[in-house]
Amino acid sequence: MDTYLLTYRGQIRALLSAGQQAWFVTTHSEQQPTALYRIELEKELPQLWSVALPCGATALARLDTQLWLAGTDGQLYHLPWEGGIPAVLAGLNFGPDPILALAPLAGAALAVLQATQVHLVQRHARVQTLTLPQGATVMASDPSGTWLAV
Repeated sequence: MDTYLLTYRGQIRALLSAGQQAWFVTTHSEQQPTALYRIELEKELPQLWSVALPCGATALARLDTQLWLAGTDGQLYHLPWEGGIPAVLAGLNFGPDPILALAPLAGAALAVLQATQVHLVQRHARVQTLTLPQGATVMASDPSGTWLAV
């Protein structure tokens, strides 16, 4: 088995893979900006690609052809799955409480988990907020996006 060393900055908070690529995001202990990282596994040697973020990031999700990430600044960012520069989802901020997880849902919707709330985002707007009876730390959806587990 071969061993490869790929350099990145911060502590890994979320990882997402599909096909021959893996994406991950990090946070920095001193709240410094980090990057969105992609590892390309198609070639003989893995290639690390990164794009700077204005903050750290805590969660990732793939929704159709878009990659979504949750910034430590309370914003959602998106970019094409193939790569590019992350763009902020304007007009939607989740405040100072960290976003713990993202999950893709049917109908091009996205679930956003904070400690005691799940927000449903569709067409670039928050359409519903559910308050949880207890705090949560993880969330996942089934492949069809019909079921959500918190």
